[in-house]
Amino acid sequence: TMSQTVLSSIILFLLLATPCAGQNENRGAEGSHERVVYSSYRPAGWDIYLFEAPGSEPVRLTDHPALDYSSAFSSDGRWVVFTSERDRNPSLYVLDREHEAAPRLLVRSEAMQDQATLSPDGRWIAFVSWTNRGGHIYRIRANGRGGAERLTEEVGFYTDPVFTPDGEQIVALRGSNHARMNQFFDNNRAPAMDLIRLPSDGGAATLVAHANALGGPHFSSDPGRVF
Repeated sequence: TMSQTVLSSIILFLLLATPCAGQNENRGAEGSHERVVYSSYRPAGWDIYLFEAPGSEPVRLTDHPALDYSSAFSSDGRWVVFTSERDRNPSLYVLDREHEAAPRLLVRSEAMQDQATLSPDGRWIAFVSWTNRGGHIYRIRANGRGGAERLTEEVGFYTDPVFTPDGEQIVALRGSNHARMNQFFDNNRAPAMDLIRLPSDGGAATLVAHANALGGPHFSSDPGRVF
């Protein structure tokens, strides 16, 4: 119906089955500031830029003719993780701003890697990976040590992973591999997706709600709700 269409087009919030403790106490604290990290195709190619503060000049973080996109920032400002096609296959790279080193490849794999997200403590990077056989959610330490660990048990099409504010769980969208390979996509999302949560160290996923083609789950100052 029209009312359902309108409701589906606005921000939807869902109460998680298990409230998340450990709200970030530094959110909005005195002396804290917001950063914006983004990709731009100007003047040429797609590169990663950073705004340190409102009104500041953007700082260019990458400079490569290949596409760099889907960037994520650690809460302490040290790590920037992004997807790059500089090796042709979309792969994850990490930039250590503390040591001003060149971007480093995180995972060497023939599978596509994208949509990295960092844990609240900055120690872990979760990301999605796909092949024509399906995909999973993985995690790897921000310093790259130890290799990637698969977190999901069920093969599927996963997108938009995000850590809960306490870092104990990951919320993401999940669809079927058949949908990814055969159905029409809008903004890289299959029409039929489920919002799921799973332990941040891996395990069985729990259905939170049917997402009905919505996407981009994220948390506000209330750690018990995901928008």
